[in-house]
Amino acid sequence: MAEAASSRFPEPYLVAARRMLLLAREATDNEVRAQRLAPLAQQISDSWPHDSTLGMEILTYVQGLRTS
Repeated sequence: MAEAASSRFPEPYLVAARRMLLLAREATDNEVRAQRLAPLAQQISDSWPHDSTLGMEILTYVQGLRTS
């Protein structure tokens, strides 16, 4: 989140991303975690800059949850 906070992301995106990451972290099941991160993954793929390290890490993580 540090990268996002110091970059070009609007505040509403950061607040929503942080909320979804915290909810996902609380999940005890990978499927639930992936479901909670799905809206963030969709938002990242639709609107975040393609060179965002944070965005790529989140998308990679969600994809890993779905395949495990």
